[in-house]
Amino acid sequence: MAIPVLLEKMAACAAQMRTAAEQENWDRLAACERDFASHRDHVMRAGLDLHAAVDDAERDAVLTLLRAIQADNEAVRAHVMPWMESTRKFLAQTGRARRVEQAYGNMR
Repeated sequence: MAIPVLLEKMAACAAQMRTAAEQENWDRLAACERDFASHRDHVMRAGLDLHAAVDDAERDAVLTLLRAIQADNEAVRAHVMPWMESTRKFLAQTGRARRVEQAYGNMR
């Protein structure tokens, strides 16, 4: 399978991941990530050479797809990172509360 075709599939997955993140649909995001990883792994297993001799049009298409994937990835991170940070803080507070209760008992 040609590189642009595989990258088109990856770009479609990345766009779906972006939409899922914007909608805070974490289950859908995880499913899209698995699909994306599958396509990425296919590229890696196939041993496709991204530097293989291609014409200018194909090279431009590849660059456009890679830039789109990168932009979608950055958008996903912009939505996911604040959620992950709030989750991390919540879990830290829960852990701290549990340790205090273990040390001093339930004070209610």
